[in-house]
Amino acid sequence: MQRPVAMRLPGRLAVLAVLMMLAACGGGGGSPSDAVQPANEENAAELRIMATSFEFDQPEYVIRKGEPVTFVLANDKGYHEVKIEGLNIRLKPGESRQYIIHEAGEYRIVCSIACGAGHSNMVSRLVVQE
Repeated sequence: MQRPVAMRLPGRLAVLAVLMMLAACGGGGGSPSDAVQPANEENAAELRIMATSFEFDQPEYVIRKGEPVTFVLANDKGYHEVKIEGLNIRLKPGESRQYIIHEAGEYRIVCSIACGAGHSNMVSRLVVQE
């Protein structure tokens, strides 16, 4: 026996409400409020990240807070994508994106796709100075 629509609707609304609350919490994948914003400046500095088999070309990359930076990912060996944790910045090979980061600190750079046996070693840091 099927329940009337009026009886099924509250249950569906409750599920929808829970899903909306979880989405609003962000699950840790979103960016901190106002920490980073997309930019489109002609005189932006370029930060090039070179990915090879299971490592990045530098253990850390340093930029200044509040200045526009064009992030570029290049793959030398293998296929890699990059995620900068805490800033919600993601890059694919050959892609460039410009941002202004407003909060000084250290952010972890990781390869965001399973690229092979040494994938977990693909870690670097982005240092945003005052």
